Amino acid sequence: MPTHTATAPRLAPKANALGGRLCNPALWGLVLAAIGSAAAADQPDPVELIRRSAEVVEQAESVSVTVDAATTLVRDEQTNTDRSSYVIHTAPDERFEFYSATPEGQPAKSGVRVAGNGRVMLVHAVAARRHTLSPGEGGLAALISSPVSSAVGSGLGGMVLAPLAPTTADALIESLTASEYLGREEVDGRPAHHARYTVADELSFDAWFAAEGEPVVLRIQPDVASTPDVRAMAGHHKTFQYRLVFDFNNWNLSAGLSAGDIAAREPSDSLLTGSLFAPPKEGPHPLLGKDAPAFTLTTPAGERVDLGERFGEGVVLLEFWATNCPICVQAMPKLEELHQRYADRGLEYFAINAGEAPGDVAAFLESRGLTARVLLDEQTQAADAYDVSSIPLIVLVGPDGHVQAVQAGFAPGDEVKLADSVEALLAGEDLATQTLRAHRRSEAEEAAQRERLQAALDG
Repeated sequence: MPTHTATAPRLAPKANALGGRLCNPALWGLVLAAIGSAAAADQPDPVELIRRSAEVVEQAESVSVTVDAATTLVRDEQTNTDRSSYVIHTAPDERFEFYSATPEGQPAKSGVRVAGNGRVMLVHAVAARRHTLSPGEGGLAALISSPVSSAVGSGLGGMVLAPLAPTTADALIESLTASEYLGREEVDGRPAHHARYTVADELSFDAWFAAEGEPVVLRIQPDVASTPDVRAMAGHHKTFQYRLVFDFNNWNLSAGLSAGDIAAREPSDSLLTGSLFAPPKEGPHPLLGKDAPAFTLTTPAGERVDLGERFGEGVVLLEFWATNCPICVQAMPKLEELHQRYADRGLEYFAINAGEAPGDVAAFLESRGLTARVLLDEQTQAADAYDVSSIPLIVLVGPDGHVQAVQAGFAPGDEVKLADSVEALLAGEDLATQTLRAHRRSEAEEAAQRERLQAALDG
Protein backbone atom coordinates (compact mmCIF):
# COMPACT_ATOMS: atom_id res chain seq x y z
CA MET A 1 0.00 0.00 0.00
CA PRO A 2 1.49 3.35 -0.94
CA THR A 3 2.22 5.75 1.84
CA HIS A 4 1.56 9.52 1.83
CA THR A 5 4.09 11.83 3.37
CA ALA A 6 3.11 15.40 4.21
CA THR A 7 5.83 17.76 3.14
CA ALA A 8 5.95 21.35 4.24
CA PRO A 9 5.98 23.75 1.29
CA ARG A 10 9.09 25.82 0.77
CA LEU A 11 8.49 29.43 1.71
CA ALA A 12 9.78 32.37 -0.23
CA PRO A 13 12.45 34.36 1.64
CA LYS A 14 10.03 37.17 2.57
CA ALA A 15 7.43 34.71 3.83
CA ASN A 16 10.07 32.88 5.83
CA ALA A 17 11.11 36.13 7.43
CA LEU A 18 7.50 37.00 8.31
CA GLY A 19 6.99 33.55 9.80
CA GLY A 20 10.03 34.00 11.95
CA ARG A 21 8.77 37.30 13.28
CA LEU A 22 5.33 35.79 14.08
CA CYS A 23 6.97 33.07 16.09
CA ASN A 24 8.20 35.79 18.43
CA PRO A 25 6.10 35.20 21.64
CA ALA A 26 5.70 38.89 22.44
CA LEU A 27 4.56 39.76 18.93
CA TRP A 28 2.22 36.77 18.79
CA GLY A 29 0.65 37.95 22.09
CA LEU A 30 -0.12 41.31 20.51
CA VAL A 31 -1.77 39.60 17.55
CA LEU A 32 -3.94 37.46 19.83
CA ALA A 33 -4.90 40.54 21.86
CA ALA A 34 -5.92 42.36 18.69
CA ILE A 35 -8.02 39.37 17.58
CA GLY A 36 -9.61 39.23 21.05
CA SER A 37 -10.42 42.94 20.97
CA ALA A 38 -12.09 42.56 17.60
CA ALA A 39 -14.14 39.62 18.87
CA ALA A 40 -15.14 41.58 22.00
CA ALA A 41 -16.26 44.51 19.87
CA ASP A 42 -18.33 42.15 17.74
CA GLN A 43 -19.84 40.37 20.78
CA PRO A 44 -20.18 42.83 23.68
CA ASP A 45 -20.78 41.89 27.28
CA PRO A 46 -24.60 41.99 27.73
CA VAL A 47 -24.29 43.45 31.23
CA GLU A 48 -22.06 46.25 29.94
CA LEU A 49 -24.71 47.10 27.35
CA ILE A 50 -27.11 48.07 30.16
CA ARG A 51 -24.44 50.03 31.99
CA ARG A 52 -23.20 51.83 28.87
CA SER A 53 -26.71 52.87 27.82
CA ALA A 54 -27.21 54.54 31.21
CA GLU A 55 -23.83 56.26 31.04
CA VAL A 56 -24.62 57.72 27.62
CA VAL A 57 -27.82 59.30 28.95
CA GLU A 58 -26.08 60.63 32.05
CA GLN A 59 -23.18 62.14 30.10
CA ALA A 60 -25.40 63.88 27.55
CA GLU A 61 -26.22 67.48 28.46
CA SER A 62 -29.82 67.16 27.28
CA VAL A 63 -31.73 64.07 26.09
CA SER A 64 -35.12 63.44 24.56
CA VAL A 65 -36.67 60.00 23.98
CA THR A 66 -40.15 58.54 23.52
CA VAL A 67 -41.08 55.25 25.18
CA ASP A 68 -43.88 53.47 23.29
CA ALA A 69 -45.51 50.60 25.18
CA ALA A 70 -47.59 48.06 23.23
CA THR A 71 -49.65 45.35 24.92
CA THR A 72 -51.34 42.44 23.15
CA LEU A 73 -53.58 40.01 25.05
CA VAL A 74 -55.18 37.10 23.20
CA ARG A 75 -57.68 34.90 25.02
CA ASP A 76 -59.34 32.37 22.74
CA GLU A 77 -61.32 34.44 20.22
CA GLN A 78 -60.83 37.75 22.03
CA THR A 79 -57.88 40.02 21.27
CA ASN A 80 -57.16 43.19 23.22
CA THR A 81 -54.46 45.67 22.29
CA ASP A 82 -53.30 48.78 24.03
CA ARG A 83 -50.71 51.39 23.15
CA SER A 84 -49.38 54.18 25.33
CA SER A 85 -46.55 56.65 24.92
CA TYR A 86 -44.37 58.55 27.33
CA VAL A 87 -41.90 61.33 26.58
CA ILE A 88 -38.76 61.87 28.62
CA HIS A 89 -36.64 65.03 28.55
CA THR A 90 -33.50 65.75 30.54
CA ALA A 91 -31.59 69.00 31.01
CA PRO A 92 -28.61 70.20 33.09
CA ASP A 93 -28.75 70.38 36.90
CA GLU A 94 -30.58 67.03 37.19
CA ARG A 95 -33.69 68.46 35.57
CA PHE A 96 -36.11 66.12 33.83
CA GLU A 97 -39.70 65.76 32.80
CA PHE A 98 -41.77 62.70 31.99
CA TYR A 99 -45.30 62.78 30.67
CA SER A 100 -48.01 60.66 29.11
CA ALA A 101 -48.12 61.62 25.45
CA THR A 102 -50.54 61.63 22.55
CA PRO A 103 -49.56 59.77 19.33
CA GLU A 104 -48.22 63.12 18.13
CA GLY A 105 -45.92 63.37 21.16
CA GLN A 106 -47.85 66.14 22.93
CA PRO A 107 -48.76 66.00 26.64
CA ALA A 108 -51.96 63.99 27.08
CA LYS A 109 -54.96 65.39 28.92
CA SER A 110 -54.98 62.28 31.09
CA GLY A 111 -52.19 60.22 32.59
CA VAL A 112 -49.31 61.78 34.51
CA ARG A 113 -46.71 64.49 34.21
CA VAL A 114 -43.59 64.39 36.36
CA ALA A 115 -41.05 67.18 36.67
CA GLY A 116 -37.88 67.27 38.75
CA ASN A 117 -35.36 70.03 39.37
CA GLY A 118 -32.74 68.09 41.35
CA ARG A 119 -34.29 69.02 44.69
CA VAL A 120 -37.95 68.10 44.42
CA MET A 121 -40.03 65.83 42.18
CA LEU A 122 -43.61 66.79 41.34
CA VAL A 123 -46.03 64.10 40.13
CA HIS A 124 -49.28 65.39 38.63
CA ALA A 125 -52.25 63.13 37.87
CA VAL A 126 -53.63 65.41 35.20
CA ALA A 127 -57.25 64.28 34.88
CA ALA A 128 -57.66 63.69 38.63
CA ARG A 129 -56.21 67.14 39.40
CA ARG A 130 -54.06 65.76 42.20
CA HIS A 131 -50.32 66.06 42.69
CA THR A 132 -47.62 64.97 45.10
CA LEU A 133 -44.19 66.27 46.08
CA SER A 134 -41.20 64.15 47.07
CA PRO A 135 -37.42 64.57 47.30
CA GLY A 136 -35.95 64.61 43.78
CA GLU A 137 -32.20 64.21 44.22
CA GLY A 138 -30.62 62.08 41.53
CA GLY A 139 -32.49 63.45 38.55
CA LEU A 140 -34.13 60.87 36.31
CA ALA A 141 -33.19 58.07 38.73
CA ALA A 142 -35.62 59.56 41.26
CA LEU A 143 -38.47 58.98 38.81
CA ILE A 144 -37.38 55.45 37.83
CA SER A 145 -37.05 54.42 41.49
CA SER A 146 -40.43 55.88 42.46
CA PRO A 147 -43.90 54.25 42.36
CA VAL A 148 -44.65 56.38 39.29
CA SER A 149 -42.64 54.02 37.10
CA SER A 150 -44.90 51.13 38.10
CA ALA A 151 -47.70 52.84 36.18
CA VAL A 152 -45.75 52.15 32.97
CA GLY A 153 -46.23 48.76 31.33
CA SER A 154 -48.17 46.61 33.79
CA GLY A 155 -45.92 47.48 36.70
CA LEU A 156 -42.65 46.78 34.87
CA GLY A 157 -41.69 50.40 34.28
CA GLY A 158 -38.96 50.41 36.91
CA MET A 159 -37.17 47.58 35.11
CA VAL A 160 -37.86 48.91 31.63
CA LEU A 161 -36.61 52.44 32.36
CA ALA A 162 -33.60 51.28 34.42
CA PRO A 163 -31.12 51.53 31.49
CA LEU A 164 -31.67 55.31 31.41
CA ALA A 165 -29.79 56.15 34.64
CA PRO A 166 -26.61 54.66 36.16
CA THR A 167 -28.07 54.24 39.65
CA THR A 168 -31.07 52.26 38.47
CA ALA A 169 -29.01 50.41 35.86
CA ASP A 170 -26.66 49.22 38.59
CA ALA A 171 -29.63 48.11 40.71
CA LEU A 172 -31.02 46.15 37.75
CA ILE A 173 -27.63 44.57 37.07
CA GLU A 174 -27.36 43.59 40.72
CA SER A 175 -30.67 41.71 40.44
CA LEU A 176 -29.66 39.74 37.33
CA THR A 177 -29.11 36.02 37.73
CA ALA A 178 -28.36 35.31 34.05
CA SER A 179 -27.39 37.22 30.92
CA GLU A 180 -26.69 36.13 27.35
CA TYR A 181 -25.64 37.85 24.14
CA LEU A 182 -27.79 36.63 21.22
CA GLY A 183 -26.23 38.45 18.28
CA ARG A 184 -26.85 41.38 15.96
CA GLU A 185 -30.29 42.17 14.55
CA GLU A 186 -32.21 45.15 13.28
CA VAL A 187 -34.80 47.12 15.21
CA ASP A 188 -36.90 49.23 12.85
CA GLY A 189 -34.04 49.20 10.35
CA ARG A 190 -31.39 50.13 12.92
CA PRO A 191 -28.50 47.69 13.66
CA ALA A 192 -28.76 46.43 17.22
CA HIS A 193 -27.15 44.12 19.76
CA HIS A 194 -29.67 41.58 21.11
CA ALA A 195 -29.29 40.26 24.66
CA ARG A 196 -31.38 38.26 27.10
CA TYR A 197 -31.49 38.66 30.87
CA THR A 198 -33.11 36.96 33.86
CA VAL A 199 -34.07 38.94 36.96
CA ALA A 200 -33.92 37.10 40.31
CA ASP A 201 -34.52 33.74 38.57
CA GLU A 202 -38.11 34.85 37.96
CA LEU A 203 -38.59 37.11 34.95
CA SER A 204 -36.67 37.07 31.68
CA PHE A 205 -36.53 39.93 29.23
CA ASP A 206 -34.90 40.58 25.88
CA ALA A 207 -33.27 43.92 25.15
CA TRP A 208 -31.82 45.50 22.04
CA PHE A 209 -29.14 48.22 22.10
CA ALA A 210 -27.91 50.35 19.21
CA ALA A 211 -24.93 48.68 17.50
CA GLU A 212 -23.88 51.83 15.66
CA GLY A 213 -23.37 55.20 17.30
CA GLU A 214 -24.05 55.41 21.03
CA PRO A 215 -25.30 52.08 22.49
CA VAL A 216 -28.61 53.36 23.82
CA VAL A 217 -31.45 50.96 24.55
CA LEU A 218 -33.84 50.55 21.60
CA ARG A 219 -36.31 47.92 22.74
CA ILE A 220 -37.18 45.83 25.79
CA GLN A 221 -39.52 42.85 25.66
CA PRO A 222 -40.30 41.09 28.97
CA ASP A 223 -41.28 37.41 28.80
CA VAL A 224 -44.39 37.92 30.92
CA ALA A 225 -46.04 34.81 29.47
CA SER A 226 -43.61 32.60 31.40
CA THR A 227 -44.35 34.05 34.83
CA PRO A 228 -46.41 31.86 37.22
CA ASP A 229 -49.39 34.22 37.40
CA VAL A 230 -49.70 34.53 33.64
CA ARG A 231 -49.20 30.78 33.13
CA ALA A 232 -52.04 30.17 35.56
CA MET A 233 -54.19 32.61 33.58
CA ALA A 234 -53.26 30.87 30.32
CA GLY A 235 -54.43 27.54 31.71
CA HIS A 236 -58.04 28.72 31.46
CA HIS A 237 -57.88 29.27 27.69
CA LYS A 238 -57.26 27.15 24.60
CA THR A 239 -55.49 30.04 22.90
CA PHE A 240 -53.53 32.50 24.95
CA GLN A 241 -50.90 35.13 24.24
CA TYR A 242 -49.65 38.00 26.37
CA ARG A 243 -47.03 40.23 24.83
CA LEU A 244 -45.43 43.45 26.07
CA VAL A 245 -43.01 45.47 23.95
CA PHE A 246 -41.37 48.76 24.88
CA ASP A 247 -39.75 50.72 22.05
CA PHE A 248 -37.42 53.65 22.74
CA ASN A 249 -37.94 55.92 19.76
CA ASN A 250 -36.87 59.39 18.63
CA TRP A 251 -33.59 59.35 20.53
CA ASN A 252 -31.97 62.77 20.63
CA LEU A 253 -28.79 62.97 22.70
CA SER A 254 -28.40 66.66 21.87
CA ALA A 255 -31.92 67.87 22.63
CA GLY A 256 -30.65 71.36 23.50
CA LEU A 257 -32.86 71.89 26.57
CA SER A 258 -31.53 74.22 29.25
CA ALA A 259 -32.29 74.04 32.97
CA GLY A 260 -34.79 76.86 32.49
CA ASP A 261 -36.77 74.87 29.94
CA ILE A 262 -37.97 72.35 32.54
CA ALA A 263 -39.79 73.72 35.58
CA ALA A 264 -41.23 71.95 38.61
CA ARG A 265 -44.20 74.14 39.52
CA GLU A 266 -47.42 73.27 41.32
CA PRO A 267 -50.40 73.19 38.93
CA SER A 268 -52.89 75.91 39.77
CA ASP A 269 -55.94 73.65 39.40
CA SER A 270 -54.60 70.68 41.37
CA LEU A 271 -54.77 69.55 45.00
CA LEU A 272 -51.60 68.55 46.85
CA THR A 273 -52.04 65.07 48.35
CA GLY A 274 -49.91 62.55 50.19
CA SER A 275 -49.93 59.77 47.59
CA LEU A 276 -51.46 59.02 44.21
CA PHE A 277 -50.95 55.27 44.54
CA ALA A 278 -52.01 54.45 48.10
CA PRO A 279 -55.22 55.19 49.97
CA PRO A 280 -55.05 58.15 52.34
CA LYS A 281 -53.54 57.30 55.69
CA GLU A 282 -56.18 56.87 58.32
CA GLY A 283 -55.83 58.88 61.48
CA PRO A 284 -56.39 57.52 64.96
CA HIS A 285 -59.77 55.95 65.65
CA PRO A 286 -62.22 58.66 66.77
CA LEU A 287 -62.78 56.89 70.13
CA LEU A 288 -59.10 56.57 70.97
CA GLY A 289 -58.50 57.99 74.44
CA LYS A 290 -62.22 58.46 75.10
CA ASP A 291 -64.66 56.56 77.33
CA ALA A 292 -65.58 53.21 75.82
CA PRO A 293 -69.30 53.11 74.90
CA ALA A 294 -71.13 50.76 77.28
CA PHE A 295 -73.88 48.36 76.20
CA THR A 296 -75.84 45.52 77.68
CA LEU A 297 -75.81 42.62 75.20
CA THR A 298 -76.84 38.99 75.38
CA THR A 299 -75.01 35.76 74.64
CA PRO A 300 -76.50 33.18 72.23
CA ALA A 301 -77.69 31.31 75.34
CA GLY A 302 -79.63 34.38 76.52
CA GLU A 303 -77.32 35.60 79.30
CA ARG A 304 -77.21 39.37 79.64
CA VAL A 305 -73.80 41.02 79.94
CA ASP A 306 -73.39 44.66 80.97
CA LEU A 307 -70.13 45.84 79.41
CA GLY A 308 -70.26 49.00 81.48
CA GLU A 309 -69.67 46.88 84.59
CA ARG A 310 -66.53 45.40 83.01
CA PHE A 311 -65.03 48.70 81.94
CA GLY A 312 -62.87 50.38 84.57
CA GLU A 313 -61.69 47.19 86.26
CA GLY A 314 -59.17 45.23 84.18
CA VAL A 315 -58.39 45.22 80.46
CA VAL A 316 -61.24 44.33 78.09
CA LEU A 317 -60.65 42.98 74.60
CA LEU A 318 -63.51 43.40 72.10
CA GLU A 319 -63.65 41.86 68.64
CA PHE A 320 -66.43 42.88 66.26
CA TRP A 321 -67.06 39.99 63.87
CA ALA A 322 -69.53 38.10 61.64
CA THR A 323 -69.84 34.49 60.50
CA ASN A 324 -69.19 35.43 56.86
CA CYS A 325 -65.82 37.01 57.71
CA PRO A 326 -63.08 34.35 57.43
CA ILE A 327 -60.41 36.60 58.95
CA CYS A 328 -62.64 37.25 61.96
CA VAL A 329 -63.06 33.52 62.53
CA GLN A 330 -59.33 32.87 62.10
CA ALA A 331 -58.59 35.52 64.70
CA MET A 332 -60.95 34.16 67.37
CA PRO A 333 -58.83 31.16 68.55
CA LYS A 334 -55.74 33.40 68.76
CA LEU A 335 -57.64 35.99 70.77
CA GLU A 336 -59.06 33.29 73.04
CA GLU A 337 -55.52 32.01 73.68
CA LEU A 338 -54.50 35.56 74.55
CA HIS A 339 -57.45 35.80 76.93
CA GLN A 340 -56.58 32.55 78.69
CA ARG A 341 -52.97 33.72 79.07
CA TYR A 342 -53.93 36.93 80.86
CA ALA A 343 -57.31 36.05 82.41
CA ASP A 344 -55.91 35.68 85.89
CA ARG A 345 -54.42 39.18 85.58
CA GLY A 346 -57.73 40.79 84.69
CA LEU A 347 -58.14 40.45 80.89
CA GLU A 348 -61.65 39.78 79.58
CA TYR A 349 -62.50 38.96 75.95
CA PHE A 350 -65.85 39.37 74.19
CA ALA A 351 -66.50 38.61 70.51
CA ILE A 352 -69.36 40.93 69.52
CA ASN A 353 -71.32 39.55 66.57
CA ALA A 354 -72.70 42.33 64.39
CA GLY A 355 -76.22 41.97 63.02
CA GLU A 356 -76.84 38.20 62.85
CA ALA A 357 -79.61 36.06 64.33
CA PRO A 358 -78.90 34.26 67.64
CA GLY A 359 -79.70 30.80 66.24
CA ASP A 360 -77.39 31.24 63.27
CA VAL A 361 -74.55 32.43 65.48
CA ALA A 362 -75.01 29.58 67.98
CA ALA A 363 -75.02 26.95 65.20
CA PHE A 364 -71.92 28.48 63.64
CA LEU A 365 -69.98 28.47 66.92
CA GLU A 366 -70.91 24.84 67.59
CA SER A 367 -69.97 23.70 64.07
CA ARG A 368 -66.56 25.36 64.32
CA GLY A 369 -65.85 24.42 67.92
CA LEU A 370 -65.23 28.05 68.86
CA THR A 371 -65.10 28.78 72.58
CA ALA A 372 -64.87 32.59 72.63
CA ARG A 373 -67.50 34.35 74.70
CA VAL A 374 -69.84 35.83 72.11
CA LEU A 375 -72.22 38.75 72.56
CA LEU A 376 -75.03 39.52 70.09
CA ASP A 377 -75.38 43.00 68.60
CA GLU A 378 -78.44 42.25 66.44
CA GLN A 379 -79.30 45.88 65.71
CA THR A 380 -75.59 46.84 65.32
CA GLN A 381 -76.01 49.60 67.91
CA ALA A 382 -72.70 48.73 69.56
CA ALA A 383 -70.96 48.47 66.17
CA ASP A 384 -72.27 51.88 65.22
CA ALA A 385 -71.14 53.39 68.53
CA TYR A 386 -67.64 51.98 67.99
CA ASP A 387 -67.56 53.31 64.41
CA VAL A 388 -67.08 49.83 62.92
CA SER A 389 -66.65 50.31 59.16
CA SER A 390 -64.88 47.00 58.51
CA ILE A 391 -64.42 43.74 60.37
CA PRO A 392 -62.71 42.38 62.28
CA LEU A 393 -62.27 45.46 64.44
CA ILE A 394 -60.34 44.78 67.64
CA VAL A 395 -60.59 47.20 70.56
CA LEU A 396 -58.65 47.26 73.82
CA VAL A 397 -60.29 49.10 76.71
CA GLY A 398 -57.92 49.98 79.55
CA PRO A 399 -58.45 49.80 83.31
CA ASP A 400 -59.40 53.50 83.16
CA GLY A 401 -62.39 52.67 80.95
CA HIS A 402 -60.88 54.49 77.96
CA VAL A 403 -60.38 53.06 74.49
CA GLN A 404 -56.63 52.49 74.51
CA ALA A 405 -55.99 50.71 71.18
CA VAL A 406 -57.95 49.96 68.01
CA GLN A 407 -56.87 47.60 65.24
CA ALA A 408 -58.68 47.01 61.94
CA GLY A 409 -58.09 43.54 60.48
CA PHE A 410 -55.98 40.68 61.74
CA ALA A 411 -52.86 39.03 60.32
CA PRO A 412 -50.62 36.21 61.58
CA GLY A 413 -48.41 37.59 64.32
CA ASP A 414 -50.84 40.31 65.40
CA GLU A 415 -51.53 38.34 68.58
CA VAL A 416 -47.95 39.08 69.65
CA LYS A 417 -48.47 42.84 69.22
CA LEU A 418 -51.76 42.63 71.08
CA ALA A 419 -50.06 40.76 73.92
CA ASP A 420 -47.50 43.55 74.18
CA SER A 421 -50.34 46.09 74.36
CA VAL A 422 -52.12 44.08 77.07
CA GLU A 423 -48.88 43.90 79.07
CA ALA A 424 -48.41 47.67 78.74
CA LEU A 425 -51.98 48.41 79.86
CA LEU A 426 -51.72 46.04 82.83
CA ALA A 427 -48.52 47.90 83.77
CA GLY A 428 -50.44 51.19 83.83
CA GLU A 429 -49.29 52.70 80.53
CA ASP A 430 -51.55 55.09 78.63
CA LEU A 431 -51.28 53.73 75.08
CA ALA A 432 -53.93 56.06 73.67
CA THR A 433 -52.03 59.18 74.74
CA GLN A 434 -48.80 57.74 73.31
CA THR A 435 -50.51 56.98 69.99
CA LEU A 436 -52.14 60.38 69.72
CA ARG A 437 -48.86 62.18 70.51
CA ALA A 438 -47.01 60.10 67.90
CA HIS A 439 -49.71 60.93 65.36
CA ARG A 440 -49.42 64.65 66.05
CA ARG A 441 -45.62 64.46 65.71
CA SER A 442 -45.99 62.61 62.40
CA GLU A 443 -48.46 65.20 61.10
CA ALA A 444 -46.12 68.03 62.11
CA GLU A 445 -43.15 66.34 60.41
CA GLU A 446 -45.18 65.77 57.24
CA ALA A 447 -46.31 69.40 57.23
CA ALA A 448 -42.71 70.58 57.64
CA GLN A 449 -41.60 68.26 54.83
CA ARG A 450 -44.33 69.63 52.55
CA GLU A 451 -43.16 73.17 53.30
CA ARG A 452 -39.54 72.25 52.54
CA LEU A 453 -40.52 70.62 49.26
CA GLN A 454 -42.76 73.51 48.24
CA ALA A 455 -39.89 75.90 48.97
CA ALA A 456 -37.71 73.85 46.60
CA LEU A 457 -40.13 74.27 43.69
CA ASP A 458 -39.49 76.67 40.85
CA GLY A 459 -41.21 80.00 41.17
